[in-house]
Amino acid sequence: MPADTPCERRAGRPVNRCGSIPAVRQGGLGATIVLFTIALIILVGAALAYASRGNPSTITVQGAKVHATVLLKQTADYRNAFNRYVLDSNNPAAMTFRTGAATAATELFNTVTQYGFYQAPPPQSVVAGSPAPTWLYKDQASVPGVGAGGVGSLIYIPAIDREACIEVNQQLYGTRVVPDNATAGSALTAGGAVAFDASLNGRATGCYHSTTDNNYVFYATLDEA
Repeated sequence: MPADTPCERRAGRPVNRCGSIPAVRQGGLGATIVLFTIALIILVGAALAYASRGNPSTITVQGAKVHATVLLKQTADYRNAFNRYVLDSNNPAAMTFRTGAATAATELFNTVTQYGFYQAPPPQSVVAGSPAPTWLYKDQASVPGVGAGGVGSLIYIPAIDREACIEVNQQLYGTRVVPDNATAGSALTAGGAVAFDASLNGRATGCYHSTTDNNYVFYATLDEA
């Protein structure tokens, strides 16, 4: 009977040929690599999904630039409409800012004189999950360093997207810093006069972070630019 070769006598284990790894072990190694790759793909996907959920902004930087540009253009149009209203010998204190069918002479968008036209803000310019954005009006608001310090008219959006807010200030003032201010959007909606603090000094238009309700508020004065 022929003697076994050294490879065939190795601990009595079956081998395919001298120096090779048993077939069963080769198959196990390949399966391990495949499973590891699949697990890695799942982990990366989960990490990306988690990062997306934690992002306070739901629009891209480029999208924010577009939204900010549109908001500022609409603001300029409203300010021009307001100035036309005043130059037509109308009382600013009597003006109303109504988004529906306007017919009264005191309404900024009335269909007779047509000082201006209402333009809805970009739908994605507000925080995700918020109602469709609309321009709101406050006729008793004062911003430090704007005008003569008296109470004037102001339009605003109470819950703008954070990235759009940053871009508004970047385009207006060359800074991505968003000032903190205690005035909440709900305070602007409520009756009575509102006076902003010094964090908005000299800014007739801009965006700030409300420390009261943690929202980003876009605003623009109409009678003092």
